[in-house]
Amino acid sequence: MARDEIIEQLRRARDDGQSAVAIAELLGRLDPRGLTDATVIFGFKVAFPEIPLQTIQDACQWHRVSRGRLTDDEFNEMLSAWLGPARRES
Repeated sequence: MARDEIIEQLRRARDDGQSAVAIAELLGRLDPRGLTDATVIFGFKVAFPEIPLQTIQDACQWHRVSRGRLTDDEFNEMLSAWLGPARRES
C-alpha cells in the first residue's frame, strides 16, 4: 500500500472516532514494517501534522512499541487533544 493511502486511512479512522490505539493498530497492519516507534512517529506526524513531534515521541513510551510504561489508556489520553476522545474501537 502506498504511503498516501496509509495516511488517508489513518485520517479516516480518526474522523470515524477511533482511538489512538486503534489508529496505531491500523498503521501496524498497513505499514509493511509493522507497528514500531518509528512507524508511529512517522505515520502520526504525516497524518496528523498538528500533533507536536515531541508529543508523538513521548507517546512512543507506549508499551506496545517500546519498553516504556504507557498503557493503552495513557497513549489514548496523550493524543486525545488532537485525535479527540475515542468514540469507538476498531
